[in-house]
Amino acid sequence: YTRLNLDMRGWGWLRVIGRLKPGVSLEQAQSELNLLATRQEQAYAQGTPKDFSIELSPVTTAATGIRSRSDFLRFIGLLAATVGIALAIACSNVANLLLVKATARRKEIAVRLALGAGRGRIVRQMLTESVLLALIGGAVGLLVAVWAIDLLKAYHLPGDIPLGKLGIELNVPALGFTLLISFVTGIIFGLAPALQASKPDLVAALKDQASQAHSRSFLRNALVTAQVALCLLLLVGAGLFIRSIRNALAIDPGFNSHNVALATVNLGLLRYTKAQAGSFYEQLAERVESLPGVESASWAINVPVDADIDKESFSVSGYTPQPGERMSIDTNVVGVNYFRTMGIPIVAGRDFSNADRPGTEPVIVINEAMARRYWPGRDPLGQSVKISNIEVKVVGVAKDSKYHSLRESPLPYLYTPLSQAGTLSSITFIARTSGNPSNLLASVESEASAIDSNVPLFDTGTLDRHIGNLLVTERFAAMLLGMFSLLALTLAVTGIYGVVAYSVSQRTREIGVRMALGAEGKDILKLVMGRGIVPVLIGIALGLSAAFVVTRVLTSFLYGLSATDLTTFIGASLALVGAALGACFVPARRATKVDPMVALRYE
Repeated sequence: YTRLNLDMRGWGWLRVIGRLKPGVSLEQAQSELNLLATRQEQAYAQGTPKDFSIELSPVTTAATGIRSRSDFLRFIGLLAATVGIALAIACSNVANLLLVKATARRKEIAVRLALGAGRGRIVRQMLTESVLLALIGGAVGLLVAVWAIDLLKAYHLPGDIPLGKLGIELNVPALGFTLLISFVTGIIFGLAPALQASKPDLVAALKDQASQAHSRSFLRNALVTAQVALCLLLLVGAGLFIRSIRNALAIDPGFNSHNVALATVNLGLLRYTKAQAGSFYEQLAERVESLPGVESASWAINVPVDADIDKESFSVSGYTPQPGERMSIDTNVVGVNYFRTMGIPIVAGRDFSNADRPGTEPVIVINEAMARRYWPGRDPLGQSVKISNIEVKVVGVAKDSKYHSLRESPLPYLYTPLSQAGTLSSITFIARTSGNPSNLLASVESEASAIDSNVPLFDTGTLDRHIGNLLVTERFAAMLLGMFSLLALTLAVTGIYGVVAYSVSQRTREIGVRMALGAEGKDILKLVMGRGIVPVLIGIALGLSAAFVVTRVLTSFLYGLSATDLTTFIGASLALVGAALGACFVPARRATKVDPMVALRYE
C-alpha cells in the first residue's frame, strides 16, 4: 500500500539541518521553535500529534549518539560534578600538606608575629604560597592537557563514536577557566591552613613546644572525613552505572542481536524505480543467503532499537477510540525472512512470503501488544486494519520486542511487507551468520557490486554494535566514574596514610612511654588504627547520607536498578573501609617497631 507522504502532518520522522544567524543563541532559537510548535498544534489540532515538539541539538551533540539535548546536558553535568569531586579530594590532600607545613613553621611564624608582623600579613604570605602552588599545578595540568587532547581525539566511545567529534580544543576560554580554577582553589584550600597558622601560642611556639595540637588534629581529620565522603560518592556512582549496564545487557530485547551484520543502501538516490529496487533487494538477499555460513538474510526500514521509528495513522474495524486517543502506530517495512533473521518468533499466523506481491491483498504482521490492545480476548488473524485509507489484513502475530529503547514496556507495533510497500528510501540489509558478522560485510559489499557497481553501502556494522550505541551514555559514564573513583580512592588513601603517618611521628614519645610501661605491639597497632579509622567511618556515614540524596539524579541513566541500591552502597562502603584499613596499617605497623629508649629521647 502507499506510504504516507510529506504533506501528512502526523508523520514526524523528518530532521532538518540549519545554521543559526550571527548573535542568536541556541536557547533563543529553541524558544522561537517552541512558540512555532505551539502555533502548529493549535492550527492543525486534528492532524498534529498532541506531543508535537521541535528540539534543537548542536551538531557536536548529535555526533555523540546522545539524541536528546537534555540527556547531553545531564551527561555534561555529571562529567563536571565528577571532575569537581576529584578536584576537591586532591585539594583536600594539598590543604592537609599545607597544614602540616604550617605546623612545622610555627616557630618561624611566631618569631614574625613577635617582631610585629600582623596576622593579615601572615595570612597573605601563606595564601600567596598556596596560590602559587596551585598555579604551578594548573600550568603542569595544561601541559598534560595538550598531550591528552590528541589522545582523546583518537579515542572512541563505547559504540565506536570518536571523541574527536565533540570538538575538543584547548582554546582561550579553557585557558582562562584553568587559570581561574587554579587561583580559586589556591585561595579556598589555602585559607584554613593560613588562618590556623596565623594564631599560634607565641610562648609555646617560641619555646618550640607543641601547642594547639587538638585544633590542628581536628582540622586534619575533618579534611580526611571530607575526602572519604566525596570518594564514597564517586564509588557509589561508578557501582550504580556498572551494575546498571550489566542489567541493560541482560534485558531480553525480543530478538537475537548476536551474529547479525547490517548494511544500508538508498536506491532512491540512484533513480531506481520501485520494480528495479525490488529486484535488487531480492537478488542481494538470495546471493548472500547462498554464501557459506549465512543462515538467512532480509531487509528492514528500521533496525531495532531505533528512536526514529516511522508512525502511521490507522483505524481498526470494530474499535472505537477513546476521547483524545491518538490513532497512530509505530511501523516497519520488512522483507521476507525478516523475523527468522532477527530471531523474532511468529506466535500466530504466518510470516510474509514471496506471494505477498503488489496487486495481491495487502497484509500486515502485528505484535502481541497490538493484538492485546485492539482485539482483547479475540483472534486478530484475518481482522482488517485501515492504514492511510488502505484496507490491510492481519496474517500474523509476532512476539513483542524492543523498538524505541531498552527501557520501554511492550508497545503496539506492526510490520508491512517490503514487496508491497515498494519503498525507495534508505533501507538496511540484515544477514545472520554462524560466524563473525564483521567478516561477512566484505562479502555483502562484493555481492552488491556484482548486481550494480554504482550502489554504495553505508552504515555497515553489526547489530550488537548498534545495540551497544544505545548505551553509549551509560557506558561512558561508567568508564568515567570508574576512572575518577579509582583516582579518588587513591587520593583518599594517600591522605589517610599521610595523616596517620604524621600522627605517629608526632606521638613517637607517647608511643615509647606506652611501650616502656608494658604496652604490646598489638595494643599500639589497635591504638593507631583505631584513631586513624574514626574520621574514615564518619566520612562514610556522611558520604552515604549524601549519596542517598545525590544519586537520585542518576535515575534516568539506570536500567532495572534503584538509585539507592543497597548492594552498591554497602559494597562501596566496604571497599573504602578496606582501603582505609590498609592505609592505616602501614604507619601503625611502623609504630609497633618504635624502640622505647630512642622514643623517650625523641624531640
